[in-house]
Amino acid sequence: MLLRKLAPAALAAIVMTSVLSSIALAGDLESGRALKEKGKFDEALPFLQKAAEANPTDAATALDLSAVLLGLGQFDKAAKCVTPAMEANPDNVELMVAKGRAYILAGDKMSRDGADPNMILAYIADGDKWLGKALEKDPKHSGARVLKAKVYQHQGGGDTPEALVLLEDVTKDDPKCFDAFWDLGQIWMRKGQQDNKDKSRWAAAEKYFRGAFAADPKSGQALLQATYAKQWQNTAKAPELVADYAKCAALLPGQMAPLSRIWSMKKWAAAEVKSAMRSLASAKDGDTHVQGYLALLDGEDLLAAGKVKEAVGSFATAPGAWGKTENKDIYFAVHRVARDGAGLDVEQRETLWTSAWKNWPGRSEVPNDAGLWYRDVGHDYKRSAAWYLRAAEAAPNSPGILNDTGLIFHYHLNDMEKAESWYRKAVKAAEDAGIDVANAGGKDIEATGFRDALNNMYKLLSAQNRWKELKEFTEQHVPEGFPGRESWLEGGK
Repeated sequence: MLLRKLAPAALAAIVMTSVLSSIALAGDLESGRALKEKGKFDEALPFLQKAAEANPTDAATALDLSAVLLGLGQFDKAAKCVTPAMEANPDNVELMVAKGRAYILAGDKMSRDGADPNMILAYIADGDKWLGKALEKDPKHSGARVLKAKVYQHQGGGDTPEALVLLEDVTKDDPKCFDAFWDLGQIWMRKGQQDNKDKSRWAAAEKYFRGAFAADPKSGQALLQATYAKQWQNTAKAPELVADYAKCAALLPGQMAPLSRIWSMKKWAAAEVKSAMRSLASAKDGDTHVQGYLALLDGEDLLAAGKVKEAVGSFATAPGAWGKTENKDIYFAVHRVARDGAGLDVEQRETLWTSAWKNWPGRSEVPNDAGLWYRDVGHDYKRSAAWYLRAAEAAPNSPGILNDTGLIFHYHLNDMEKAESWYRKAVKAAEDAGIDVANAGGKDIEATGFRDALNNMYKLLSAQNRWKELKEFTEQHVPEGFPGRESWLEGGK
C-alpha cells in the first residue's frame, strides 16, 4: 500500500537506489575476487568483507572471504566467517570443507611454531569434525580427503601410511587435484632428506611435484620443487638442469631461488647459463632482476679481456638490479672481485665494495673484509676504520668484529679512548651471548674475538698504568683459568 501512495518520481528513486546498491555490491565482490586470484589478499579483504556483510548467507561470498583470511593467516576468522552461510545452507559440502580447512591449517601453523601439542590436536579435532560431515555427504570430495590426510599425519605423529594411501587414491580419482600431488611431493621430499642417497625417494618426490605442475601449469613452485628433486638424483646433466630452472624462473619472476640455481651451474655449463639469463632478460615482461646476474657475467668477460674499468662498471651495477631484496650470489660475487680481482686499483675496489654495502648495509661481510683489506694490504687505516665502523653497525653483537674495530683504533690510529670502548663492547657481547673463550683459536671467530678483546684490554690498560682498573676488569670479566689472568691480578695490586 505504501508503494502505491508514493509519487512516481519517489518510487523511481527507490528503485534506482536499490539497483545502484546492488551494482556496488557486485562490484565489491568482483574486485575482491580479482584481487584474491592475484594473491593480493590484504587488498581483497575489505571488498569481500563488505560483500559478506551485505549478504552473509551467500555461500560463494563466504568461501571467497574464508580463502582470503586463510591467505592472511587469520585462521579463526576464516572458520568463523562461513558460519552464517552454513546456517542458511546446511547441506553445502564446500562450506563444511572450508571450516575444516581453517582449523587444520591453523594446526599446521601451530605445529611449525612449536605450540602446545594438546592445543594443536584440539584444532585438528575441530577440523576433523567438519571434514567428517563433508565426507558423509560426499565421500569422494578431493579437498576433504587431502585435509583428512593431514589429520592422519597430526594424529599419527608423522607421514603415516594412511596419509600416503589416501593421497595416492585422490591423485588416481582426481588427476587435477593439485594439493594431493603437492602434499605427496612434500612427503617424499622429507623422506629424501632423511636418506639423501636413496634416489628412489627423490624420484618419487619429482614424480608427484610434476603431477602438481600438470594440475596447475602456472605453478612455478611445483616445477621448482620437481627440479630440486631431479637434481638430488644426480643423474641430470648441468645443461638440462639449467633449462629446467630457466622455465621455473620464467614462471617465478623476481624470485631468487631459480636464478640462483642457474647461477650455481656456471662452472659446468657456462654457455648455457649465459644463454638462459639473456633469454630471461629479453623475454616480453622479462624479469629485471636477471640484469644483476647479466652484469656479473658481462663483468667477468670484460675482466678476462683485460678491460678492468669497464668490468668494474658492470659489476658495480649488479646489486642495484635487486633493490633492497637481498641476493647473496651478487653480494659475494662483487665482494670477491673487489677483494681478489687482479689489476684493480684501490679506487676501483672501493667502488665495488661501496656498491654492495650501500645496497645491503645490514650485512657485515663486505665492510668487515674491506676493513681487513685496507688494514693488512692497502695500509689505509682511516679507510679501514670507516669500513670497520660500518661492519660494527651491521653486526653489533659480534665480538670478532667489535674487537677488530677496536684494534684499528688501538694499534693504527692511536685513539685509545675509542679502542677501549670497542673492546669493552666486544667483551659484553660475548658475555651476553654466553660465548666460551675456551673455544678460541679454531673456527669459532666469535670466541677468538672474545679472547683477543680480553688480551687487548690488558695491553691497553697496562700500557697506561691503569692497574686498579685492570684488576677490576680482570675480576669482573676474565674467566678463571684464562692465560695470564693471575699475573694481571698481581699487576693490579
